[in-house]
Amino acid sequence: YKCDNKGDNLELKYNSNGQIVNSMQFITELNGIAVGDEGLILKTQDGGNNWLQESFTTTENLNFVKFSSQLGFIGGSNGLLLRTSDGGINWFQISLGTNKEIMSILIHSQNNIWSVGKDGLIMK
Repeated sequence: YKCDNKGDNLELKYNSNGQIVNSMQFITELNGIAVGDEGLILKTQDGGNNWLQESFTTTENLNFVKFSSQLGFIGGSNGLLLRTSDGGINWFQISLGTNKEIMSILIHSQNNIWSVGKDGLIMK
């Protein structure tokens, strides 16, 4: 849903057909990424008016998306961590050596990234 008037009216912009959207971040006023269960990655280039599903092949639940300029990460179940350096055009999987679920990501700087997850997982 999208709202342009402080929550008075919500307009449906994407029907996920039961897939749950877990996290969303806009990189610019117009460009945004949303992630969710069963590998759902959605992208908008018009401020959220239209959303297209990306075709990264995974069935893992995607819990969190975080960007700092063009550098972005998606964390998910089974230790899944995806990285982009071009604003979400291309995504690459990073092996963390864990199967614990990634729940949040902090981009402190280009070379200083933190992720936290279930069962006390903290990775830098």
